[in-house]
Amino acid sequence: MRAGPGPTVTLALVLAVAWAMELKPTAPPIFTGRPFVVAWDVPTQDCGPRLKVPLDLNAFDVQASPNEGFVNQNITIFYRDRLGLYPRFDSAGRSVHGGVPQNVSLWAHRKMLQKRVEHYI
Repeated sequence: MRAGPGPTVTLALVLAVAWAMELKPTAPPIFTGRPFVVAWDVPTQDCGPRLKVPLDLNAFDVQASPNEGFVNQNITIFYRDRLGLYPRFDSAGRSVHGGVPQNVSLWAHRKMLQKRVEHYI
């Protein structure tokens, strides 16, 4: 006579189901099949009519700037100096915020990020 799954397996399944039920669902992506959206925030709407330079950003899967498609939507743009402490090198080659991620304080970055998100949004 063969017995069903042991008590350990049953307990593991019950715990897994209970844990999964507590997870908060996330919002689906704005566009199906794309986990994130790249937005082009440059005033390029006049390039075609004024400069005769058509810019087709669809080839790069990029969404247009606010003047070219994000009309009447709430969009918050965080530039590199307004959201956290992003390490980089400036045009003169000087390190800013450590230059590379290994040299910046993750705690300080997170603290600044939280402060700026609360301020701008």
